[in-house]
Amino acid sequence: MMPATATATCSFVLSSLIDTIFSFSLRSQVSAVYNKAIATTDTEMIANSVIVLFVMEMDEWIFSDLEAINEKWTSRNDSSSDIETGNGSTVNELNEEIALHKAQIAAQQEELGMLRESMENILRRVNIIESMC
Repeated sequence: MMPATATATCSFVLSSLIDTIFSFSLRSQVSAVYNKAIATTDTEMIANSVIVLFVMEMDEWIFSDLEAINEKWTSRNDSSSDIETGNGSTVNELNEEIALHKAQIAAQQEELGMLRESMENILRRVNIIESMC
């Protein structure tokens, strides 16, 4: 069994390595605490570090997959003055988008009405032509 100072040194080195690789201090602190609490030998400490690294790598892969699927799920908006909705857009931005969509719908409805009138006129002319034949 290793002396306490060697275990502490090993734990510090491994946590520093994890911190350097992932550059997130919280992750290294958590893994150092985990290793110190669980590992009793150097081999266990290395195995635990590898497991923690694998889990953190999987977390990064899942996060990047989520970003690829829908970027709004993972976006962060630093403007704290506006109330934010669940997807990162502000209420004002959503209201502007709704107004734009309403204007587009109104224009499409007007165009549809004109197309209906044209179609009815064409059908009347076809009926007139058919009745003459």
